[in-house]
Amino acid sequence: MVQHGNQAGDAAFTVDQYLRAAGYQSSYGSPGLDARISAAELLSGPARQEALAQVFAREPEEIDQYAYIAHMRGMLARSPRVCYRPNSATGDEMHLAAMTPAVAPC
Repeated sequence: MVQHGNQAGDAAFTVDQYLRAAGYQSSYGSPGLDARISAAELLSGPARQEALAQVFAREPEEIDQYAYIAHMRGMLARSPRVCYRPNSATGDEMHLAAMTPAVAPC
């Protein structure tokens, strides 16, 4: 099993690692999908977003890599004596500097 978060927000972090034939955590891949990924990553803005969306749309038809990935959820318990506001990275990391003693309601 593997857990993957994409706090950076760009699909390139996911497609390069999981969908490319030689991706670090890829079990499959195809030359055609690799070519579409490379072409999509050269784009910017809405064109990039659409091209990468098409890569994800074609993935189940070509390699079915995500058949083994499930949606993970994180849980956080916080003492009422601590002020901490979770953010998009909280499931992967929590910075102690972002936590303060609760001297008043947070």
